Order: sequence, then C-alpha cells, then structure tokens
Amino acid sequence: MKGLNVAWLHNEFRTKGEPDGISRFNTSFGPAGIITHNGNRIYLNYVYQF
Repeated sequence: MKGLNVAWLHNEFRTKGEPDGISRFNTSFGPAGIITHNGNRIYLNYVYQF
C-alpha cells in the first residue's frame, strides 16, 4: 500500500542487583530500583495526498 509506513520498537531493560526485601508501595526508578521491563510498540503511519 502506497503511503503506509510501519515501524517496530523493541526494548529490553534489565538492572543488576538483588531486591532488599522491603515492601514498597511505589516502583523505584533509577539506580536504587530493581526493574525488569520489556516493551514492544508498533507505529503505523499512513499518508494520503488529495
């Protein structure tokens, strides 16, 4: 299809370390947080000239 663009973004984010066992209500970001995150996004763009 003329004018259709597709982009796929895949992200894998892993931190090193061990959880300290303390129960927290919020997710800690940055160097103090132990976070594992996988993300997949698909972007569709369609251009139609008239």
